[in-house]
Amino acid sequence: MRTLNFNPDTLSGSLADVVSGDMCVLEKGVYDDVQILIDVEGEPGRPITIRAETPGDVVLRGRSSLMVSGSHVTIEGLSFKACTLEESCIVLDGSADCRAADCRFTESGGKKAAISIQGSACRNTVENCEFSHLEQRSIQVIIRGEEAPIDNRIV
Repeated sequence: MRTLNFNPDTLSGSLADVVSGDMCVLEKGVYDDVQILIDVEGEPGRPITIRAETPGDVVLRGRSSLMVSGSHVTIEGLSFKACTLEESCIVLDGSADCRAADCRFTESGGKKAAISIQGSACRNTVENCEFSHLEQRSIQVIIRGEEAPIDNRIV
């Protein structure tokens, strides 16, 4: 297992070299309008973890969003504050066996939910997350057509 340090602004372009079991630590700070695409494949028991350097000290604001479409990925300790929710803060779209844990979603509002589970997403877990002062629903499962999210958990 390797520990890699990243700035949220450059994370998407840096994930090509990440392998199962790696821990990607995001530098503490406040970041505006960050769009992160996470399309990586971890393994059972060896997820790729993307976490805040210190839980709650990585604050994503504005139009920030994490789009997760890989498998066996864990997102931990991020704080989403004053987000416009033009897109959900975390989107699990076709992802499998992924986990969002200990994240905070506060003082945000717009068209979307804080977390969206959609497409063929399956066996994902949202746990121990805080939702406060949000204008819309906090978690939304979107079912469209024949692809429907299956066996996802909110604990």
